[in-house]
Amino acid sequence: MLVRLPPERFSKDARDFSAQLRKHYGWVVDQPMIHAGHSTFEQYLTDRILKGRGDQWIDRLELNVVSRACEVLGQALRWRGTERPTG
Repeated sequence: MLVRLPPERFSKDARDFSAQLRKHYGWVVDQPMIHAGHSTFEQYLTDRILKGRGDQWIDRLELNVVSRACEVLGQALRWRGTERPTG
Protein backbone atom coordinates (compact mmCIF):
# COMPACT_ATOMS: atom_id res chain seq x y z
CA MET A 1 0.00 0.00 0.00
CA LEU A 2 1.44 3.35 -1.02
CA VAL A 3 -0.08 6.45 0.48
CA ARG A 4 0.84 10.08 0.79
CA LEU A 5 1.39 11.19 4.36
CA PRO A 6 0.99 14.78 5.55
CA PRO A 7 4.12 16.88 4.92
CA GLU A 8 6.63 17.30 7.74
CA ARG A 9 8.12 20.61 8.79
CA PHE A 10 11.69 19.34 8.49
CA SER A 11 12.97 17.10 5.70
CA LYS A 12 14.93 14.86 8.09
CA ASP A 13 11.65 13.90 9.77
CA ALA A 14 10.06 12.96 6.45
CA ARG A 15 12.96 10.61 5.61
CA ASP A 16 12.84 8.73 8.94
CA PHE A 17 10.67 5.75 8.00
CA SER A 18 10.39 4.28 11.49
CA ALA A 19 9.41 7.65 12.98
CA GLN A 20 6.73 8.11 10.31
CA LEU A 21 5.42 4.61 10.95
CA ARG A 22 5.23 5.23 14.71
CA LYS A 23 3.53 8.58 14.17
CA HIS A 24 0.87 7.21 11.78
CA TYR A 25 0.68 3.59 13.01
CA GLY A 26 -2.98 3.69 14.06
CA TRP A 27 -4.03 5.08 10.71
CA VAL A 28 -1.91 2.58 8.79
CA VAL A 29 -3.34 -0.51 10.50
CA ASP A 30 -6.90 0.81 10.06
CA GLN A 31 -6.55 0.84 6.25
CA PRO A 32 -8.21 -1.99 4.30
CA MET A 33 -5.91 -4.73 3.03
CA ILE A 34 -5.65 -4.82 -0.77
CA HIS A 35 -4.34 -8.05 -2.27
CA ALA A 36 -1.87 -7.21 -5.00
CA GLY A 37 -1.17 -10.71 -6.31
CA HIS A 38 2.26 -12.17 -7.00
CA SER A 39 4.61 -11.80 -9.92
CA THR A 40 5.79 -14.98 -11.61
CA PHE A 41 9.13 -14.69 -9.81
CA GLU A 42 7.47 -14.15 -6.42
CA GLN A 43 5.25 -17.17 -7.03
CA TYR A 44 8.29 -19.27 -7.98
CA LEU A 45 10.10 -18.26 -4.78
CA THR A 46 7.03 -18.98 -2.66
CA ASP A 47 6.58 -22.42 -4.23
CA ARG A 48 10.28 -23.20 -3.96
CA ILE A 49 10.32 -22.31 -0.25
CA LEU A 50 7.05 -24.02 0.66
CA LYS A 51 7.10 -27.04 -1.69
CA GLY A 52 10.82 -27.61 -2.25
CA ARG A 53 12.69 -28.12 -5.48
CA GLY A 54 10.86 -28.92 -8.70
CA ASP A 55 11.93 -30.77 -11.85
CA GLN A 56 13.26 -27.83 -13.86
CA TRP A 57 16.98 -27.31 -14.44
CA ILE A 58 16.94 -24.13 -12.38
CA ASP A 59 15.66 -26.07 -9.37
CA ARG A 60 19.02 -27.88 -9.16
CA LEU A 61 20.60 -24.57 -8.10
CA GLU A 62 20.60 -23.22 -4.57
CA LEU A 63 17.86 -20.63 -3.99
CA ASN A 64 20.30 -17.78 -3.34
CA VAL A 65 21.98 -18.54 -6.70
CA VAL A 66 18.62 -18.54 -8.50
CA SER A 67 17.68 -15.22 -6.93
CA ARG A 68 21.01 -13.59 -7.83
CA ALA A 69 20.90 -14.99 -11.37
CA CYS A 70 17.45 -13.45 -11.89
CA GLU A 71 18.72 -10.13 -10.57
CA VAL A 72 21.73 -10.13 -12.88
CA LEU A 73 19.67 -11.21 -15.89
CA GLY A 74 17.15 -8.46 -15.19
CA GLN A 75 19.93 -5.87 -15.03
CA ALA A 76 21.41 -7.16 -18.28
CA LEU A 77 18.05 -6.96 -20.05
CA ARG A 78 17.35 -3.52 -18.62
CA TRP A 79 20.69 -2.03 -19.66
CA ARG A 80 21.06 -3.93 -22.94
CA GLY A 81 22.54 -1.71 -25.63
CA THR A 82 23.55 1.05 -23.24
CA GLU A 83 26.60 1.77 -21.19
CA ARG A 84 26.73 -0.41 -18.09
CA PRO A 85 25.79 1.51 -14.93
CA THR A 86 28.41 1.87 -12.22
CA GLY A 87 27.86 1.05 -8.57
